[in-house]
Amino acid sequence: MKLKSLLGTCAVMVGVAGVAQAHDDLDTDGKYSVLFGAGKYMTDSDRGMDEGTAKEIGLGYRIDQHWAIEAIYTEIDSLKNDAAATVDGEMYRLDGLYHFDRNGHWTPYLAAGVGKLDLDPVGAAGTSETIANFGGGVKYAITKAASLRADLRAIYGDDDSDLDTLATIGFSYVFGGSSSASEPAPADEPAPLDTDGDGVIDDNDLCPDTAADLAVDSDGCPRMTTESVSVDLEVLFDTNKAVVKPAFMAEIQSVADFMNTYPKSTAVIEGHTDSRGKAEYNLDLSQRRADAVRSVLVNEQGIAADRVTAQGFGEDKPRASNDTVEGRQENRRVTAVINASVEKTVKK
Repeated sequence: MKLKSLLGTCAVMVGVAGVAQAHDDLDTDGKYSVLFGAGKYMTDSDRGMDEGTAKEIGLGYRIDQHWAIEAIYTEIDSLKNDAAATVDGEMYRLDGLYHFDRNGHWTPYLAAGVGKLDLDPVGAAGTSETIANFGGGVKYAITKAASLRADLRAIYGDDDSDLDTLATIGFSYVFGGSSSASEPAPADEPAPLDTDGDGVIDDNDLCPDTAADLAVDSDGCPRMTTESVSVDLEVLFDTNKAVVKPAFMAEIQSVADFMNTYPKSTAVIEGHTDSRGKAEYNLDLSQRRADAVRSVLVNEQGIAADRVTAQGFGEDKPRASNDTVEGRQENRRVTAVINASVEKTVKK
């Protein structure tokens, strides 16, 4: 029996089922499961064989929340013995699985079982032996019905006390009605309470007093969003001066208030000049203007020095024409835009 077509079907099912659900919506509804897997079969060194590939298919039955049984058929290909002959094999197992409590999408489990292993070298007599296996793995729930899983087993053969290893990854799909682990609660049980009416029952609500107009997450806590806020600064200077005029102190004060409100914000103060005078002199003048505004923020308004930097650009970034009195006044300036991020609750 070849499993390539079945494994191809498995890959398609993984793609179709690949939309993850919320943790609280992943409890399985099915009693029965079908399993497809592939991996490596590694033989005991006493067998004198290299490792080969393994493909498997199985059926399972979920007894309750923790216990399940599985019947597995495994096809083993491409083993090589010491004579360089190809060895193929088949293994049949009946396994019992114990599942630990699910943590988010993850469910670890232990497994053990018995079965039969047939190894058939090409052109030579084959062997057949009774086996026992033990090991475990972990399942990752994609949806209520679909899971990925990784599995590692030690395979013990009773004929020669060989200890092989089987490592597989696979896909399982459950079906066939509710298992005893997910049956509905008796009708006489009290309905779960949701005191604050946010859609999350009190037993699962980490924020039990959320305001009615706020959107909440799966834990019942307000959803948060990050918004960007900013404040602009503009200070104008007289010709050939680097002195901050009193008329602009209120604007600098508003910038200081903003930075105190948002203590993670920083400011880059940019100084500029008009085009009159030598470029080298204007670069120095623009730096002195930027430093003057920075000094007011740090020394008079109490903003930490490492939050404010000053940089002069000279005449290189005019905002208006230098051919008019009004344009030159606009160019004799210090500017800054200070940004900050703030978290806010999301309304329904």
